Amino acid sequence: MNLRGLEGFKLKAVVDRMRFEVTIQNPSQFRHLQDRTAAVWGKTYFFRQDTAGLVWEFWIQDPAGPTQFMIDVQAMRGSSEPPIAENQIRITGIEIAIDAYHPTNDIDALAHAAFHFLQHRANLAKNSPRIPISTYFASPILTVKWKATKAEHAVAIAEARRLGVEPPPRPEKPLGRCPAVESPAHAQRALKHGLGIHQGAAPHKKTGKCKDAVGQHFYVKTTDTAKDGESHAPLPPTKWRARMEDRLQCDDPQKHPPLPFDTIAAWRTFRFATLAERFALVIPKPPHSPMIALCREQHATQFGHIPGDFILGRRQSANYTRRDSVTNDKIRQVLTALDSPAKLLKR
Repeated sequence: MNLRGLEGFKLKAVVDRMRFEVTIQNPSQFRHLQDRTAAVWGKTYFFRQDTAGLVWEFWIQDPAGPTQFMIDVQAMRGSSEPPIAENQIRITGIEIAIDAYHPTNDIDALAHAAFHFLQHRANLAKNSPRIPISTYFASPILTVKWKATKAEHAVAIAEARRLGVEPPPRPEKPLGRCPAVESPAHAQRALKHGLGIHQGAAPHKKTGKCKDAVGQHFYVKTTDTAKDGESHAPLPPTKWRARMEDRLQCDDPQKHPPLPFDTIAAWRTFRFATLAERFALVIPKPPHSPMIALCREQHATQFGHIPGDFILGRRQSANYTRRDSVTNDKIRQVLTALDSPAKLLKR
């Protein structure tokens, strides 16, 4: 399949997740909140932010807009408590993504698109791109392989006991290795095998918080979190897509820039097209020499800019690139579609 850039792909913008901090009227426990909200949000992980059990923080998958959220959040309160008001809620994180669909749903085409996002992104998060492996970020393929390894080990132990011989050593679980992206072929091979490529600090595995305010994720999405909380539930091939995703958060206002919006009122009036510069792409100009062309082919060169601090709206590009105005206009259009609450639903 001969692919050029994102030609033939259809783009779509989504708000994948949002993180909320809610102050409730009376103290509560994690399990009580989980029980009360299960019918609305499924299995939700709450994190207590104070010792009294009044302030709770949590991520919501696929938020359906501010009006619906204000209806849903009432499930957190006890039966005798007054309604939760907007001034009791603070938005502390958001994940926004640009998806690229291909009419063939071909995994090679989608891996190509995901790598194109990585390579042509104009504004990049700090640090070099990496391919995290469980437990930092799970891969569906690695998860299946690990389950098979454990099953084989259990059979081997049972057989060793039956024969009265030394049992085999316990298999080593793959932990948080973060190999660098070595080449375009290496990156696309990882993307085709269900791994993502990340830029920015890895989040804490329990709290989901990062020391960086901006994290970027490039991957082929073939699974999703189900309503019951099941991770990596398979998607039908028609919903497979390449994705570039930004995780924005503000855990420390002294160090982190503010979010695009942090209140329910601001969410209602926010214009997502203002984020178009964040997701802008660039195109490399023709190389000056065959050596430069060879280096581009052999190395996972990124054409974008990695500022000391992520500056939204900075339009500087390297002197060997230009803006991809055609694709950037499409990105602006799909972000504009998020302004309508009804369009926030992805499925």
